[in-house]
Amino acid sequence: RLAEEAAKAAEEEAARIAEEEAARIAAEEAAVAEAAEEAARLAEDAAKAAEEEAARIAEEEAARVAGEQEAARIAEEEAARVAAEQEAARIAEEEAARVAAEEAEAARIAAEEAELAQLAEEKAAEEAAATGNEIAAKDEDGEAIISENNPETAARSLDFGGTSEDDTSEKLVFGTLTLTLRGDNLKNVDGVFGRGKNEVKNSFLQSVDNFIGKSDPFYKIISKDGTEVASSPVVMDSLNPQWAPVSIDIDKLCGGKLESSITLSFFDWEESGKHQEMGTVTTTVDQLLALKVGPKTMFGRVDQSKALVLLLDDVVFGKVFVEDAYISDLNDMSSRGIAESSTRGLPGLTEDGAVPEFVSRGLPGLEESIDNQKESKAVRLAAEEEAKRKGEEEAAARIAAEEEAKRKA
Repeated sequence: RLAEEAAKAAEEEAARIAEEEAARIAAEEAAVAEAAEEAARLAEDAAKAAEEEAARIAEEEAARVAGEQEAARIAEEEAARVAAEQEAARIAEEEAARVAAEEAEAARIAAEEAELAQLAEEKAAEEAAATGNEIAAKDEDGEAIISENNPETAARSLDFGGTSEDDTSEKLVFGTLTLTLRGDNLKNVDGVFGRGKNEVKNSFLQSVDNFIGKSDPFYKIISKDGTEVASSPVVMDSLNPQWAPVSIDIDKLCGGKLESSITLSFFDWEESGKHQEMGTVTTTVDQLLALKVGPKTMFGRVDQSKALVLLLDDVVFGKVFVEDAYISDLNDMSSRGIAESSTRGLPGLTEDGAVPEFVSRGLPGLEESIDNQKESKAVRLAAEEEAKRKGEEEAAARIAAEEEAKRKA
């Protein structure tokens, strides 16, 4: 019985020990599992934290880039705004200059038209006076006479046939016309920017060209049939040229008909021979003789109504004054009924400044020239108005395009 109890006690102890060992092993396994779970949780937390940090860094970088882009956009907009303001200021300045130039041109045109009107009135008055006071010297037979000692009578009865001045026969004059011209404020077609006859240069470019270099003007004298009969010397680098006297055979120029139309063509001399046009004047020998103003003086006032207006494509390129004009070397006049003794040509074509009746009566060619100049001025004014309108439209379109571009930006 004791042995039996001892065996039972030993079995119970062994069972207890085995149970305790199993519990210990289970506890150890549970601890290991718990440690593995903790490690997994920590790893997951670390990975999540790393992801969040990477996302934060990426977001901050994106924000930095966006900030730089915004700053660049603002800088670009500011530059565009400044450029637009500068362009607007430039346009306003050009517009102000254009308006000032147009006002000055309108004032000049008005003054010229007033001068032409005054000239027409004076011409009409002279014509009326000449008609009322016309006196012809006659001999005992009632025929017109020509006195060598009275050159005025010779001029008044210049018909080369000994008949009265009421005769409708054509009057001819043969000899040499000596002409001295002076240009006044001619347009510059020389310089860096140049100027073709169809171009219009603004006042700023004109002033730049005037500073850099001026035209070298000269003129050609063209007969009615288009033949060049004479040309002036070249005056270098001047817009107010004083040309030396030019002598022309009247027979070649107008066939002795002082009222025949002739042309003065003005050019800017070029070494290449491709001279640039500066304008033309259509006139007559009669008119040139009548418009003589004498030499320019420092304080003397020139009669602007006697200016020849230089036109090119209906644009005024300046004025030309006749400082001197006279006829000399009368050829074979004695056989035609006029004294040949005059050394300065016909009376009134001399230095005393008087104008002979056959020149002053109606001033042949002058009325037509005045009408032509008025018509040219009207055409020019219409062209200038059209150019002004187009310029305003272009400026408005340019400003609208700039505003649209600014809005889009």
